[in-house]
Amino acid sequence: MLRPQTGKAIWRWAEETIVFRKPYPAMASGPYRSELTPFWREPMERITDKTTREIWIVKPPQGAASENLLLMPMRYAVMVEPKTVVYVSGDEKSTEEFLEERIKPGLKLSPGLRERWARARVREHQIYYPDMMIIAGWAKSDGIFKQRPVDLALADEVAMWPEFSADQLRRRLETRPFAKLVGLSSLDPKYRGATRSQAIFVEYLDTDQRVYHLPDPATANTKTQTWFRLVMGWKDAKSGRASPFGLKWSPDAKRPDGSWDIPAAMASAHYVTPGGARMDDNLKRELLQRGQWLPTREGADPAKWGGHLSNLYLPWISWGEIVRKFLEACGKKDRQGDKQALKVIIVEDLGEEWADEVQSLEDDVIRQRAGQYPKGTRMSAADGICDAAGAKFSERYAGQEKMVLLTADVQKGYGYWLAREWMKNGDSGLMDWGQWSSWSQLNDQANKHKANWVLVDAGYGERTQETYEACWKYKFLPTMGKENIPDLLFTQSQLNPFEGTRRQSEGRRKQIAILYFRTDPFKSQLVSRIRGQTEFAWYVYHNIELDYILQATSEQRLDGKWIAHGANHLWDCEVLQLLGATRFGFNRFRGFSADKPSAPGII
Repeated sequence: MLRPQTGKAIWRWAEETIVFRKPYPAMASGPYRSELTPFWREPMERITDKTTREIWIVKPPQGAASENLLLMPMRYAVMVEPKTVVYVSGDEKSTEEFLEERIKPGLKLSPGLRERWARARVREHQIYYPDMMIIAGWAKSDGIFKQRPVDLALADEVAMWPEFSADQLRRRLETRPFAKLVGLSSLDPKYRGATRSQAIFVEYLDTDQRVYHLPDPATANTKTQTWFRLVMGWKDAKSGRASPFGLKWSPDAKRPDGSWDIPAAMASAHYVTPGGARMDDNLKRELLQRGQWLPTREGADPAKWGGHLSNLYLPWISWGEIVRKFLEACGKKDRQGDKQALKVIIVEDLGEEWADEVQSLEDDVIRQRAGQYPKGTRMSAADGICDAAGAKFSERYAGQEKMVLLTADVQKGYGYWLAREWMKNGDSGLMDWGQWSSWSQLNDQANKHKANWVLVDAGYGERTQETYEACWKYKFLPTMGKENIPDLLFTQSQLNPFEGTRRQSEGRRKQIAILYFRTDPFKSQLVSRIRGQTEFAWYVYHNIELDYILQATSEQRLDGKWIAHGANHLWDCEVLQLLGATRFGFNRFRGFSADKPSAPGII
């Protein structure tokens, strides 16, 4: 334990040390090469990082995650940093098979490891070295959680674990100052219940939720390099519109009877990036080397690192092979009415949530709402054409009562703001948006855009009190989602902005208003507005930025629950826009039946 550290990352040490030989079940015989799995380098580095306490990864099957993130750290511990290591799988059979086929043979893959193995004592599920030990067990065995303290816990097949098993494993690490917990698993497509209630997804959601991003070749020679994640893409069943990016294949591969010529589809398979670049299998392998893990959740515990990877990233699986599996699964669903084959691909291979009821937005729908007016200006003053009859914005909204709302989302250390102009008839147009890092900056933006009202989200727990005090100082209106007001869309109350502080008594004389609102009706109407399914026009300015589009389409309604996939700060700002417009009489819920609220907002 007193040996000095080598200073090398686990993957670098493995490249210099490990040589795979038959019959060990490696992807290929010969020296270990991290270039085959560049996406596992950073999490391998995190395992030896003193500031990282837990690592949780949602992975695809056959993604070499166990080899890189469970077995390689185990070998590294034997040779470089002796410590007590425990490996925990889902059940007894899986544990014993892994122990005999991977763990024990893997501890002989270098001269040094073989020399150490010769001096080790092996007893059933335990391997004793002179200065350390390795214990293997399974989550459904209570004994594995009641033994001695552990320095490195390796959790496998976490989706199969019973409830609270991860917490039991954590307790074995509490007494060790630099103990690590590494957990990974594919999602279980046979799981009965919401996908996100599976143990591995629960743990992943409590991290910074990193996703591996690739550099977009379309912006390689520009000043601003953009990054993107690999996704399948989508096609709207009603309109026939397809996503502009994602996995693509030739529509000519579809036969007259509606079935697919799968070999033809495989031959034409390719990927289109958000910037419009075409990516074949060779380019994918090249871009994987330059990829990086980017967090999608703000305010997470920095000691918890989370990763999400799908089989789209695996360099040994071609675009054509993914297309083949997808089309075959769709064919089974069409012929038999059975969704299980498709569910396996969505849940297990892609690591995505499965739900029969989905309400979401597509990127091109936002672009279709773009009006002929520039950023930073009022829609009502624009001379751009706003309808098929050739009417101008300035003509259409002349004489109407207007209002500018500025809404703000609050995060740790920063936030986003958004300004939108509202017409009395319910139409609205985006003016501008951006980030803010101080309350005075937010107030400056409100003054710049001559906002009539500023609504601020007060739901970020660590900054709620600070938000109340800022709202009192700058005359902003705080808001907070509250679902237990079933007969109302929103309600307004008074509160002491200095509750719990030294100025509490002063605050009793200086009350401020706060809006509590049900989020679901406003989010549902926002989706309907953006899709053009309501009587109200909803615009964004010309040349709307991709960052806005990604955030404004980041939430989906899955089986009645709204789920964020990535940063959703501007989406939240747009939801508050609807709240403010409804509160001040510029928005109505007439003709909107997505949630059938029983009454309008009552003040």
